[in-house]
Amino acid sequence: MPLVVDLGRKVPARQFGSDLLAGISILTSVLLGEDRVGSIVVLMLSGGVALEQYATRRASSVRDALGKRMPQAAHRKHAGGFSVGSLDDITIGEVLLVTFTDLGLC
Repeated sequence: MPLVVDLGRKVPARQFGSDLLAGISILTSVLLGEDRVGSIVVLMLSGGVALEQYATRRASSVRDALGKRMPQAAHRKHAGGFSVGSLDDITIGEVLLVTFTDLGLC
């Protein structure tokens, strides 16, 4: 029932998708007395929601891990070598030194 209610909220907001088709299938199976078919559709719909939530959590954790690895300083190339400065001071056209020592590639 909560899935059908959620689908009912999406219709006025014009958020159509496969969820709407699943909702129509559930209501039709109830009206025709096909409980097994309705149960399978509910299982598929709830399983899809669970997988989507898992993927979202996983992507968020990976994004956070990448954010923690963001450099805190920029190594700018000058005529005499390199200087270390703030990321906020970088301008377009500057030549920067990029290393991958944290990734084990150098």
